[in-house]
Amino acid sequence: MIARTLLALLSWTVFIGCSPKNEDWNSYVTDVTSASSPMTADLNEDGILDIVMGAGSDEWNTTEFGVIAINGATGNQLWHSPARNQIVGSAIFQDITGDGTPDVFIGGRSAELQALDGKTGIKIWEFYSKPGKMVSRKDGWYNFYNGQFVADQDGDGFRDLLISNGGDAAIPRGMKYRPPGKLMLLSAKTGKVLAQDIMPDGQETYFSPILMNPLSKNPEIIFGSGGESKPGHLYLCRLSDLLNKNLKASKILDSTSFKGYEAPPVLADFTRDGIKDILFNTNEAGIKLLDGTTHELIWAVFNENAEVFSQPAVGYFTGNDSIPDVFVQIAIGEYPVYSSTKQLLIDGSTGYIVKEWKGKRFTYSSPLVADLDGDGVDEVILNSVKDSIINEKPKPFFELTTYNFATHNVGYLAERIDGACFASTPWLGDLDGDQKLDILFSGSPATSSEFPGSTIFEKPQRYLGIYRRKLNIPVSRVKWGAYMGHEGRSHWNH
Repeated sequence: MIARTLLALLSWTVFIGCSPKNEDWNSYVTDVTSASSPMTADLNEDGILDIVMGAGSDEWNTTEFGVIAINGATGNQLWHSPARNQIVGSAIFQDITGDGTPDVFIGGRSAELQALDGKTGIKIWEFYSKPGKMVSRKDGWYNFYNGQFVADQDGDGFRDLLISNGGDAAIPRGMKYRPPGKLMLLSAKTGKVLAQDIMPDGQETYFSPILMNPLSKNPEIIFGSGGESKPGHLYLCRLSDLLNKNLKASKILDSTSFKGYEAPPVLADFTRDGIKDILFNTNEAGIKLLDGTTHELIWAVFNENAEVFSQPAVGYFTGNDSIPDVFVQIAIGEYPVYSSTKQLLIDGSTGYIVKEWKGKRFTYSSPLVADLDGDGVDEVILNSVKDSIINEKPKPFFELTTYNFATHNVGYLAERIDGACFASTPWLGDLDGDQKLDILFSGSPATSSEFPGSTIFEKPQRYLGIYRRKLNIPVSRVKWGAYMGHEGRSHWNH
């Protein structure tokens, strides 16, 4: 409480509060919130992973804290970088300065895409730099999502950046025309556009592309089109198709009728033939599994009057077979008004719904997976928003909810914290190399547990809280420890 009181007196600084364990910390950044998920790399060469997150103020407003780097050992701020709008993507890393420290690549709204020096946070390059709230959309540039590194294409010795751009937030929902999204390849060293082409169907995109075979010189790419009010397609192409500006040659893997594809798929070998299959959610709340070789539908689950914007979770949740299972969080209603949420446990071999949980509030946060108790059955960890009743008035809080499929119990991995987390996926791994798990999660004050966490009568104080908690659990038990998995590749390797 002392930390929160002092925080109200600060206009821009970071305040650190200590928790009972020496390795635990709370880090607060004022005047921003975040829809980005924490990613880690050792930026200060102390042998402990540090944390990078995107952040932002109100949409279209500039901020000094667009990208934030936090010392993994202490929670102190290492550096921050400004942005014209909210940085909603999650960081990926590659050393392009040659100093031995990973550099940061991260994107967001208003054509924000930055390559930052990992040690200092100084911009190496910025894709779009014209000032002004909505100037980028006038030039035909919209939101950047999560990128992937591909083999060096321009001969400079660095892996290059595959990424998508699209989604004009200034156009009201339901408008007939929405500008087409683009799939792009950029030089990671300079930010120069090496190739670009629009979606084959001319629709918008909010989709982070995925590589089927990341180490290939000419990998297969999965990308998607459509949005919250527009249908779309899930596509498969080769990098060479993009280089030749020929995305029209892409194979259609799946199509929707009313809403498109936003959450990236998870690639995992369900058929046990050595080839990863394609598991994905649609905005229409369809959960589908395609064979990774033939691209034929293995099974599908459909939900009426619902939407899905997060990734599915994959793990050994049910049965004694070697085929992984699926956990999905679904929003009941239509953006931005959701009446409730439900979570589904799906048998990975059949698509049969084994169990269903119902809840009151929905978040865009994606699940993590680990065998927390070491019994051979994996658990799911989900950042959940709930309400407590204080003086006959609901007060929102968020906590790390765990689903134990062996005991059918719902538990909690850390203490509840006042406020809400609507979009950021936690990070689970070993920060300090002690072979024990650490978990990172974030949230902000809220006056309502309904998205976006405020009411017309009351606005919450604005700051971002980032929390580290040490767990007495072996690191070997992690199956899926971050948004889009290890290195943001969306490959499940168990």
